[in-house]
Amino acid sequence: QEIIDTLHAKRFVIKPINAYKGQGLLFVDQKELDNALRSIFDDNIDLSAPSNNIYRYWNSYKHAYFLIESLEQSQLISVSRQLYDATMRVAFGIAHHKGKIKIDFFGVYWKLPDTPMYEKDVSLAQKYKSHISNRSSTSAAVNPRTYDEVKAILLKCLPLAYLKMLALSHDQEFLPTMRQLIKYGEQDMMRAN
Repeated sequence: QEIIDTLHAKRFVIKPINAYKGQGLLFVDQKELDNALRSIFDDNIDLSAPSNNIYRYWNSYKHAYFLIESLEQSQLISVSRQLYDATMRVAFGIAHHKGKIKIDFFGVYWKLPDTPMYEKDVSLAQKYKSHISNRSSTSAAVNPRTYDEVKAILLKCLPLAYLKMLALSHDQEFLPTMRQLIKYGEQDMMRAN
């Protein structure tokens, strides 16, 4: 109940922090949240049973760290006259030289879930979990204007995130410079808001 009250959401995503390729991702609505959390934490539940297929990842990682977020709808993408709740993927490189940060964007695409948004009698995962597979339509092009908007947002927030990652470096000469740049970057962001 505390999670529901805090996030004010009707649907949730449970995301393992160290997983990849969508492993362990759970999409649940309010009434399923309690059972999903019990399944993850309860050592007596047999998660290898066929009825618990979606929990297979958690059988090995019952005590892994995870996030719970509200499930938010993305921009709906039309593919073959069907609307999909897609996930945008942006490929970029980021580097620094003497405190100057450079970001190069390589490309962008929409990654599609298995099922169109308004399909009936399918799970939330089928409507929201996007992935590349052998299906005929697993991705879609991003409108150039949308891509420009996303790049503008990323150009504002990526440098600060990158500086924070660099500040974890153990290079003693590097740390004071990075901490100073982070301080100025945070002040700039606060002024911009």
